[in-house]
Formats: sequence, structure tokens, C-alpha cells
Amino acid sequence: MSRSAAPQPSCTECGALLAPRILPDGVAVLGDLSVPFRRETDFVLCDRCLATFRAEDVRDGRLRPV
Repeated sequence: MSRSAAPQPSCTECGALLAPRILPDGVAVLGDLSVPFRRETDFVLCDRCLATFRAEDVRDGRLRPV
């Protein structure tokens, strides 16, 4: 998957964008900043409603808040 084709996951609770892109190698791209997912305990937090998602689940397309 190319960087431009990476999915833009949205929060299942409020619909806000969780990150502009989540790449298959486990990286969230936020503007010019890339944030690697290094552990199974990494999370993505919705900045609108504070719903919390496992980063691994978001990367794999399983958007279920914890």
C-alpha cells in the first residue's frame, strides 16, 4: 500500500478523524510527523470525544474502542 493510499480511520463514537493516515508498517502519520506503533500497548485517542483504540486494531481496520 502506498503512503497516499493509506486509510484515514475515523472514530466510531463521534466520526472524527483519528489520524490522517495509518500505514501498514504500524505508523500514524500526523501532518509532517510519523509516530511508530512499537508495542501492543500503544493506543490512538480521539481528540474530540477521547474514545481510545488499540493502535494495532486501528492499523488492522478493527475500529472498536476499548
